[in-house]
Amino acid sequence: MNVTNKVFSKIVKDKPFHDFQQRFKKVLNNSDKRAYVLELSNDQLKQLYDGVLPSIETSIYAEMEYVMVAISTTYNVILQQQKEEVEKNMKKKQDAKNKRSNGIQSLGGHKFFSLNKPSEGEQQQEKADISSGEKEIQKYVYGRIKAFMGHGESFQRFVTHVVTNYQSLQKQRIDVLMIKNAAYQTFESTLFDEPFIVEYGFKEAYQLHNQLVQAFHTKFDELLFTGEVLDTDEKINEQVIDVILRKFESKIA
Repeated sequence: MNVTNKVFSKIVKDKPFHDFQQRFKKVLNNSDKRAYVLELSNDQLKQLYDGVLPSIETSIYAEMEYVMVAISTTYNVILQQQKEEVEKNMKKKQDAKNKRSNGIQSLGGHKFFSLNKPSEGEQQQEKADISSGEKEIQKYVYGRIKAFMGHGESFQRFVTHVVTNYQSLQKQRIDVLMIKNAAYQTFESTLFDEPFIVEYGFKEAYQLHNQLVQAFHTKFDELLFTGEVLDTDEKINEQVIDVILRKFESKIA
């Protein structure tokens, strides 16, 4: 094989990955479309491409957009996890700061407060503080995301989730299946029945229900991170909905 043929062969061989790389940059590495840009090196993109390729039954071109959706939804899961951790840590710091501040005021023997409506200047300052807080959260989230993606084991979890996510039913399928699930129907009936509402209140029942749905989604992602493919209704019912319901049933037993 002459040099020209060798070069042509290499171009043809690498073209699917090159097109995958270009599509990724246009869809997911675009600061005009995404608040939190997903930044991956070429080596990481190759790992991601090599990871998902064996699961594709047709061609990368036919499945390109589905793969991009899988990458995007996986990234959003990790992004949400990091945001929640940052917000939780910042809340702890703020609570500790408020506690110290209240302690100092108590030592002084009084607290200063006003029943008057905040002035325009105070309102603007409050908005500025909120904006500053959001920017601080964004900065910490970016830092945590970069650390996560830069860690070999963490990045492999990301790849695993993308691959299983691509092969699985969408997470939103849970919302359809749970209302058809007999155990869920029993749980919901107990939760919103008069005895529970009278004793604990509707707000408590509503919060428990929201926690339940969130637990379904969290469990779904936990399984994807371990390499479990949830590609049937039966798997989602047995491995997600039924498992979480058994835990929550003990809370209201």
